[in-house]
Amino acid sequence: MSFCKRLRPPPFLLSRARYTKRATNHAALLAALRAVNVAIDLASRLRAGHPRTALVAAARQAVKASSADQLVDVLCRGATAHATRVR
Repeated sequence: MSFCKRLRPPPFLLSRARYTKRATNHAALLAALRAVNVAIDLASRLRAGHPRTALVAAARQAVKASSADQLVDVLCRGATAHATRVR
């Protein structure tokens, strides 16, 4: 039994490692979401009026659906081109 105890780290080190991993993953997720939001904002600034609103709505829908291909298509071609192609 004592041999097994020596091989396994104490519980507080395990929980600290899990917390560190979770915190690192969370920070990476937030950084990626910030980058996506910046890309959506830059693409929407190229348009005005209804196309701008439609682009933001279509981009949010693509993010919600976790579709990277759809998001890139919306940002490059605009929401109207994407809407006509999907339907």
